[in-house]
Amino acid sequence: MPKIYAFSSNNVAPRLVLYSDYFQYRGGFRLKRSTYENVEKVDVLTIFTTNNLYVFLKNSPRTFYGNFKSKKERIDFLKVFLDKGCSLSDSAFALVNSDEVAT
Repeated sequence: MPKIYAFSSNNVAPRLVLYSDYFQYRGGFRLKRSTYENVEKVDVLTIFTTNNLYVFLKNSPRTFYGNFKSKKERIDFLKVFLDKGCSLSDSAFALVNSDEVAT
């Protein structure tokens, strides 16, 4: 998926909480709920010390964007999305399968 533009809302406190059947996210003003089946793709972006994760939803212009404190925490979240059958980008899949020391 090309990263040309994204429709998003900014929040100083984004939130992503994973449950067994669904996840909750806040990228705007209120907490929203979605199923794993509604995830189009999960992607990552690392610039300098950031550990960013993007969740693209099907049939929606909204994208969840969050920055994790650690590489390990981001990889743990990626593994949950992968286990739930969500599609990961090539870079996200490579990160999950890397031998990189996650800190």
